[in-house]
Amino acid sequence: MLTLSTFAAQSLPQDQRLGAWSAFLAPLKCTVVADAASTGFAATLNAAITPWRFALARIDISAQRLIFDTRALSNGLWLLQVADGNGTLKTERGTVAFEKGDLLYGKTAREMVLTSLSHVRLNCAYFPRSGPGVRLASVPTASVASSLVVEHGSTSFLADLMQSAADKIGRISSDEIRPLETAITEFLFAAVFSASAARCVIDGSAAKNALVLRATQLLEAQLPDCELSPSSAAQQLGISVRYLQKLFEEAGENVNHYIRRRRLERAYEELMDSLYFQQSIAEISFRWGFNDSAYFSRAFRELFGLSPSQHRDSWRWHETASSRAEASRRPPRAVSLAARSA
Repeated sequence: MLTLSTFAAQSLPQDQRLGAWSAFLAPLKCTVVADAASTGFAATLNAAITPWRFALARIDISAQRLIFDTRALSNGLWLLQVADGNGTLKTERGTVAFEKGDLLYGKTAREMVLTSLSHVRLNCAYFPRSGPGVRLASVPTASVASSLVVEHGSTSFLADLMQSAADKIGRISSDEIRPLETAITEFLFAAVFSASAARCVIDGSAAKNALVLRATQLLEAQLPDCELSPSSAAQQLGISVRYLQKLFEEAGENVNHYIRRRRLERAYEELMDSLYFQQSIAEISFRWGFNDSAYFSRAFRELFGLSPSQHRDSWRWHETASSRAEASRRPPRAVSLAARSA
């Protein structure tokens, strides 16, 4: 079930705003530090949270400090788009400043302190280490946060998508959130490996970095092809298989393992998506390059700790429970006068 949360301090008397805002954020393990006497205090939040904890939010606040206890969100990844204002983000790893136009991402720390130095409007996304978020588990990040250059192609698309998603948070349906999460995840992954984080892949060689990125993009585009292999990829790149393997090893990866892991991650996403519930597990595994269903099941269990059928059944249960909960909250349909007369 998709949970939508909203808060608007401006609808309350001035002397009640800070207290109401603090009470609203308390269940989210967030403490507010602000000047209660300030006549300019403002706080608005719109959020959409899925049962698997992927979240989209827009936060619009005046100068204040928000202290988040994020221990329960360990190993996840966040994305922050600064639509307006400036401030700082602090964790036990250090502090980073942000300003209007910035697009930042990072791994969750035990505690995160967001300080707005003026009026700030932020579009945010949180990716748990499950579902499409599995794709981001290996994304390299700086100690606190990494920035993306918005002028780059993939990052520009990502920025537009985040802005559009934040504008529509209150109108997002349960059916729309999954493809939206997948799209944001894919654009973020592409942006990371085509922009600022590219320098972190292999230190000291821009040429090697560029080649690894080309190889990664080629492999991603051909994952459904069961004939994809290090040999075919090396041939298309115009390099030897041995050199391709060496490049990936220097980046902390193995070509064969990368191909298998990414195929399994894409199958994982589709098995939990109601759009594909009518397709068999075998059909989904074949679509992502697996010719042997038994091998696919073994590899899936090895990576995710459960079988493909167990994974799918758990999400079918979630979808059914969500549908029943939504139906129970709907008001009874009105009966027309004509029907009652009959």
